[in-house]
Amino acid sequence: MEENVIVQKKNNYTLIIIIGIIVLALGGLGYYLITNNANKEETRTSKKEKKEEKEEEIDDDDPGYIEEDDTPVTINTDWGLKYYDYIRSKYASVNGYVQGYLLDINDDDVPELFLFEYDEKENCEVYMAYIMGGSVVKTKGFNEARLTLLYDVKNEKFDNWYIVTFDDEGNDVYVDIAKNLDPTSSIDNSFTLSEDEREEFDKKYIEVPFSITEYKLSGIDFDEDAYTDVIRQYNKTEIPNEDVMDYINEIIKDMNS
Repeated sequence: MEENVIVQKKNNYTLIIIIGIIVLALGGLGYYLITNNANKEETRTSKKEKKEEKEEEIDDDDPGYIEEDDTPVTINTDWGLKYYDYIRSKYASVNGYVQGYLLDINDDDVPELFLFEYDEKENCEVYMAYIMGGSVVKTKGFNEARLTLLYDVKNEKFDNWYIVTFDDEGNDVYVDIAKNLDPTSSIDNSFTLSEDEREEFDKKYIEVPFSITEYKLSGIDFDEDAYTDVIRQYNKTEIPNEDVMDYINEIIKDMNS
């Protein structure tokens, strides 16, 4: 009787050991499969990220040419040649790169040239070049600035084009870029907007959104063919346009609701 009990305990121990080995084996197999799938997923993710980074690099190098367009372009206008010669002489060889576009902010059929100059660290200075006295001159630089068009809600008309930069306290500074184009002038054509004043300002003015391609203007590869695309975009760009007015009307509708 005692021998049978001893034998039964040994069998139980043996069974437990066997079950333990099987569990460990299954656990190891499961761990391998999970880890292997995770590694594969990580590899796929890594490849995807590298592919997206590569595509972003390609996009960064893209001069921003618009879709193919056979519309005839004439660059031998007075302002057209002046801007082209200016770009070639100033930006054929620069540290960093330069992008820009043409936009007629004064509605006089002679566009201004907006320049975004980037240094090696991607810091940006924004300038506006224009024709004065038969030559191309440009304003002072505005650090990390943007161009905007304001709409006066109360008077139901467009205000002016502004370059928006910031002061030492981080307040937005709006510079009326069309009011006084002489870069040597001491006339203050700007106003500062603090954070506390923003809400009230947004009730009076609407910043008009617009989309303009910033073309690559620097490098020895910038030639007449590249320049024709800059002019072609200018010829086809109308701001404000119907889409802008739809946006403004929608904002005003929300204000009054």
